[in-house]
Amino acid sequence: MFGYAFTCSACDFEFHTGWSHHLAGQSLLCGVCATHYLAGEGASPWGAVAGERLQLLRWHYVKRRKRHELRATGISLLVSKAPPPDTPAGVFYLLGESLRDVACQSCGTSGSIVETLTGRDACPKCKAGRIKEPHQVIY
Repeated sequence: MFGYAFTCSACDFEFHTGWSHHLAGQSLLCGVCATHYLAGEGASPWGAVAGERLQLLRWHYVKRRKRHELRATGISLLVSKAPPPDTPAGVFYLLGESLRDVACQSCGTSGSIVETLTGRDACPKCKAGRIKEPHQVIY
């Protein structure tokens, strides 16, 4: 599976897009506050199919375990029937319609959870830097 790695010009922000078979889900991000999410718990670790429902999971840092863990949000996302026409081959971006009205559970901003960024975006973590042009990654 393919995706893109985004970083910030001013801070340690990182975001990897696309579907990871290691996590059995698609990485998502709040473009306002930089909270990381995963759309997962589907039928296959290799990707979702049109019409399938995925669960929106949120990454939380657990101090006593000193690691990040996924927690259910109670939100279900429907995988659309086809990728947007500008989606690169092999990249999984099929949740745009389902994310349109979903509010970030950290900042409360509706429609702020995204599948990808651009090299023109302001950094959602530090607000001072810009997102650098991404490089492609293989999961």
